[in-house]
Amino acid sequence: MLRTVGVCTCLAILLIAGCNWSRDGRDPGELTVVPITDVAYLCSGEKRVMARYYVLSDKTLHFVRLELPNMEVITLPNAVSASGSRYTDEREFVWWVKGREGFLEKRGEDGEWRPYLEDCREL
Repeated sequence: MLRTVGVCTCLAILLIAGCNWSRDGRDPGELTVVPITDVAYLCSGEKRVMARYYVLSDKTLHFVRLELPNMEVITLPNAVSASGSRYTDEREFVWWVKGREGFLEKRGEDGEWRPYLEDCREL
């Protein structure tokens, strides 16, 4: 009797463990980054920005990776916005996009947001 209970318990554990893996051997709880689109922008002063938009595989987070004209690369998560899309770390940068246009602001030493790249238009 005890042996039967032990065997049934082992089989149940194996069955449950097997249900937690996908066909490709990946843990379904494992998050992956899914590319959405790449967009090149030309901003005032002939400055170019490459924006690469991504989402996590469970769709809980959208984010953008910006390649700035000075070769700096920043990654910003999507934030709540009344109109258009807003990506920000709430600390140093905020990237605003609406339609085919966008702009980047940078926080100054006084804590106020200031234009950093303006009039960015999708190429």
